[in-house]
Amino acid sequence: MTEILEGSSLTRHLFERYSRKPESWSFTIAPSAKYGFYDALVSSPEESWKLKIDSIFNPMPKMIGAQVELDHTSIKKFGSISYGYRKIDPETMLKLLMKLGEEAEQKGRVSGQEKLDSLLAPLSPVVPRPGGSYAEGPYVFTNEKLSVGQGQLDDKLNSELQKLMRSRLSAYG
Repeated sequence: MTEILEGSSLTRHLFERYSRKPESWSFTIAPSAKYGFYDALVSSPEESWKLKIDSIFNPMPKMIGAQVELDHTSIKKFGSISYGYRKIDPETMLKLLMKLGEEAEQKGRVSGQEKLDSLLAPLSPVVPRPGGSYAEGPYVFTNEKLSVGQGQLDDKLNSELQKLMRSRLSAYG
């Protein structure tokens, strides 16, 4: 049976894995087919996790997840930058964002996304430390169904997240 982790133990586990080797991670999220949840696929070259998340609009969402076997060559690349934390000087980032906002209003210029990508691409992902300033991402949001070929696991995660929601939120149906 596949071990299912939830909440802080899942977050801690994934962060420990990321901290060992922060390069080449991806984080893709999409609406789930059932119950209004969200499906996420978090992957590194060594492992992949399928997550069920109750909401992307909550800073502390309820979530559960299980490790899945996945052919990493089959993961669709949505950009040139891998997921991770990149050390950023706050003043530099503020200036860049202000400049991107100004340029976005002008036509015929390089897009803000392209400029942001060009700034972040040379920065290698790092393990964040307390007190530092970091850009985290990218998170790829898609409407494509995230399938890892394991419908039973998807059903199990849906069921377990519903149980978790009912036990933690008395008003949850």
